Amino acid sequence: MASAEKIWSEAVSTLESGRPFVLATVVNVRGSTPREIGAKMLVREDGQVGTIGGGCGEAEIFRKARLLLEKQEGPRLEQVDLTGDFEQEEIGTCGGIMDVFIDLWMPKRDANVAAALADAAQRGEPAALLTLINGPGPLQHAAGSKAVLRLNRLNSEGLPVTLAQNELEQLAQRAFEVSPGLLELESSGRLKPVTRVGRSDSACLFLDPLAGTQQLVIVGAGHIAQPLCVMGAMVGFRVTVIDDRAAFANRERFPQAHAFI
Repeated sequence: MASAEKIWSEAVSTLESGRPFVLATVVNVRGSTPREIGAKMLVREDGQVGTIGGGCGEAEIFRKARLLLEKQEGPRLEQVDLTGDFEQEEIGTCGGIMDVFIDLWMPKRDANVAAALADAAQRGEPAALLTLINGPGPLQHAAGSKAVLRLNRLNSEGLPVTLAQNELEQLAQRAFEVSPGLLELESSGRLKPVTRVGRSDSACLFLDPLAGTQQLVIVGAGHIAQPLCVMGAMVGFRVTVIDDRAAFANRERFPQAHAFI
């Protein structure tokens, strides 16, 4: 699977080259699924970056994402049913259902959003992507409208829905303290967590936090430190290696490390 830093850096480079892409995001799961809420797959004309679990379900989402990319159409919510028929040989390894939101990102329209997320991921700073999944009647913004929430930079400007100040403050708390999930905007103007895309008369949003990257500091660049660095980088840590021997703490021995002291 690709890290958040990899996904968003690829998003930026794709848009900067003038090419659109489709982002497929798992926004809800029911039962046992191969990937968690918030898992992403970036689909371009030359392939994909990231995964939402592999197998037939991912292949079908990839096919629909490519069609959306070719036709330049609006976003849609797709369901991946992995329950299968236990008598069929092609049954998936999991028995749940994933709701996947596939959304077209365009160079001029979405470059700033991708750049802000890539910057936060590169710096290891917390941020969140807020996306409008659907909503009632003629909303101020269309489905797929999105905004980036950054710590200490939160305001109502650019949000896909209009929120009162107290709801904005609660959104900020959720954005940086809660795992990814769906939110419903009630007619009263209040946001509430929901377990699936709900009524057509309520706006539904997906809040996708990008947690500040955790640091792994390895003190001593001996032989045990090398596989530890590999495993740390694999699960998303920013790795720093400390040793007073330059011949030990270096890029040649620790290619996955971010820094050396």
